[in-house]
Amino acid sequence: MAIGDLVTGDWIIERSGVAIGDGTAYDIRLISGLTAAANVRSSDKPFLFRQGSRAGDDYLGDRTWTLEVDIAESTPATMTTLLQALEVAFSPSETEVQTVFQIPGLAGGVKAYLNARVRKRDIPVDIQYLNGLAEISIQLHSVDGRIRSLATSTDTATLTSNAGGMTFPLTFPLTF
Repeated sequence: MAIGDLVTGDWIIERSGVAIGDGTAYDIRLISGLTAAANVRSSDKPFLFRQGSRAGDDYLGDRTWTLEVDIAESTPATMTTLLQALEVAFSPSETEVQTVFQIPGLAGGVKAYLNARVRKRDIPVDIQYLNGLAEISIQLHSVDGRIRSLATSTDTATLTSNAGGMTFPLTFPLTF
């Protein structure tokens, strides 16, 4: 199965073979920081002994975003299985993992992805957890904050026929 195959519609996020969102056992409660602009690194330089700065180039930096996911399951065995799968998919790692999503209004509403690593994951154990509702908070960090489309495209260009122009090698004196 290719990366992104589990994203079959809007409001679905896939990471490491686990899909969360609509039509899955995992309900997305909140996505924060994904629709915000990535951090900007500015290279403006302040003028010495006068007001203002010299404008430099701006570059997109990293992006930190948060997912809040709910699991509502009445049987402890099923809850354990779902939590283990989520913990494996969203476990801290040394390298970034491709995280594919399709969110309406983001990236044109098509499948897009960010490479991200998990910085924090919290599953509080409280009265709601005891009653079969796990509320999971996952913080992800992307070193490159640009959101990219998962779809690849190819274009072709054809050469026009040679209908005149200069001939080579050129000889001097040139006349026009």
